[in-house]
Amino acid sequence: MTSGVVTHTGVLQVQPAVALGALLGVELGDVREGLPPMWHAIYLLDRWRRDELGVDGHPLHGMPEPPKTPHSRMFAGGRTQHVRPLAFGVETTKTSRVVKTVEKVGSSGPLTFVTVRHEFAQNGELVVSEEHDIVYRPLSAAPTNARAGVPRVARDEPAAPAPALLSEELRFAADPVALFLFSMYTSNSHRIHYDEAFAKSEGHAGLVIHGPLQILLMAAALGARGTELIGHEFAYRLLKPATGAQILTVGEPTDDDGNASVRVVDDCGTFVARGDVTAVN
Repeated sequence: MTSGVVTHTGVLQVQPAVALGALLGVELGDVREGLPPMWHAIYLLDRWRRDELGVDGHPLHGMPEPPKTPHSRMFAGGRTQHVRPLAFGVETTKTSRVVKTVEKVGSSGPLTFVTVRHEFAQNGELVVSEEHDIVYRPLSAAPTNARAGVPRVARDEPAAPAPALLSEELRFAADPVALFLFSMYTSNSHRIHYDEAFAKSEGHAGLVIHGPLQILLMAAALGARGTELIGHEFAYRLLKPATGAQILTVGEPTDDDGNASVRVVDDCGTFVARGDVTAVN
């Protein structure tokens, strides 16, 4: 894995945020208040030439540097801290670096855990800091589960039945059009999100719903209920792959009395993602 630094600089324009809001069904609001929390996911992205992408659509190089041998890649979760909203019309610098790499052997074989830190700065000051956890596994060591036929990754928390445990706050139709648009807005060319035949050839039951999309939906639910993300840490984890066209339900777990937790439930009534907000000391 590369230990270098990747930097992108540009001025944040309003139009991409308008498009993302239309997809999520969330009003952008007063642009003078800046970018909504977590919406930086569509800005200052890598742009790859076609010959820089592998057959699966993933970059052959980049941040982090992928293994040289055939592998599967999974975005497992992360943590984001917002000092204040990112402002539109201001030159912004995004700096990315690998901060941790850990080799493990799980029940399904060898795993490489890589943590990448992204920092967004405006006017020389840090505005957003986040860490993404990425898991790599050799393709030859990727057993599948019975339901979806997807690579199984060890989780700290297993998926659990959810219908009676969630207060519904929003619903999102994760159909092929939505997934294609989100892939475009986030410059994500991984074919499992928009090429169903390819997704099935890799053992998935259907198109794989983006983890970052679920995270944005959780942030939208938190914002709608008035939970503050500015000045707090928003930690999120993908618990189980969600596949196929379906309605995702997002809401507050009924056992949460602090108004600071959110979950995503698939159409089988299973938790597939979780988010938790804590104050930053």
